Amino acid sequence: MSGIIDKLVLLQLAPRSELLDHWEVFFGIAAPKNLSTKLLRRAVIYELQVAEFGGLPHSISKQLKSHIKDGLNGIKTPFKPAPIQLKTGAKLLREWNGRSYEVEVTENGFIWNDKTYKSLSAIAKDITGAHWSGPRFFGLNLTPKQQPASDLQQSALNQQATLAQ
Repeated sequence: MSGIIDKLVLLQLAPRSELLDHWEVFFGIAAPKNLSTKLLRRAVIYELQVAEFGGLPHSISKQLKSHIKDGLNGIKTPFKPAPIQLKTGAKLLREWNGRSYEVEVTENGFIWNDKTYKSLSAIAKDITGAHWSGPRFFGLNLTPKQQPASDLQQSALNQQATLAQ
């Protein structure tokens, strides 16, 4: 792992000429002349990480290619993010009415307040006293058109950090 970190550090300090060389190695063509050094650096660092760890999941790549094709043909289609796959051990964090709630994902459901639930909706109902979609309450199925409430935004950020672990 330290090998990739060393390479990333060197790329952060690399002059533009070196970044241009890396671009040609990764993409097989010269970089566009007007490409900023900042974007050039980001692209090279991204490609290095893809080479080391792999790229986007196939489903996302396929969807992006479809949108590019549609865009070139003048067709506007909504982008649907891939559903979030919760892994056992992940923790969902949600703030509601000034209080924080933490739910743990298990193989058999979810644990909250030392009790196992089969669905997030049951937990959301216990927390709020009203019927909520559990995935929506915990910020798991927001679409690009939906603007989450500020506490939902924070929940989604917390979940992304937790899922990345």
